[in-house]
Amino acid sequence: MKFSDHPYEINKTYSDTLQSKLHVFQQASKTRKVLFNTLITTYVPVNAGKYTGLIQNIITMDALFKSK
Repeated sequence: MKFSDHPYEINKTYSDTLQSKLHVFQQASKTRKVLFNTLITTYVPVNAGKYTGLIQNIITMDALFKSK
């Protein structure tokens, strides 16, 4: 989980880091299940469309604190 007080920009370095973390987790846990990156944020990332498939779900704070 990351905190940012402004719209977060996904760049090539962060994309590579996330892919590496997924690979390490798969190897360490020996899971054969599909893993999904989920971004929990107050802002939608600036260029999430540039890295299609990297983040499968984006949950905004509005969804977490929505009153019924």
